[in-house]
Amino acid sequence: MSKKLFVTIALCLFAAMQLMAKPHTETIDGLNYFINTDTKEATLMYGDYSGDVKIPSSVTTSDGTVYTVVALVEGCFKKVELQALRYRHL
Repeated sequence: MSKKLFVTIALCLFAAMQLMAKPHTETIDGLNYFINTDTKEATLMYGDYSGDVKIPSSVTTSDGTVYTVVALVEGCFKKVELQALRYRHL
């Protein structure tokens, strides 16, 4: 393998790893979360929620990583008509 090709592949792998480690948002069981990959914590975000909303103490993302739900964004239920809100922190 040529040196130039090796350097190109190495840079692409490095860039991909950096993208994977960045915080992102993900919808899990109908709820929107901000996922902080550094701290392994999730924050419930705004969403079009209704009815009986159950917030788990932890969530599992699409890549199989478990994150602890630690916060709700201020006002995330401001424009929502809820029947019940349940949160169980173990």
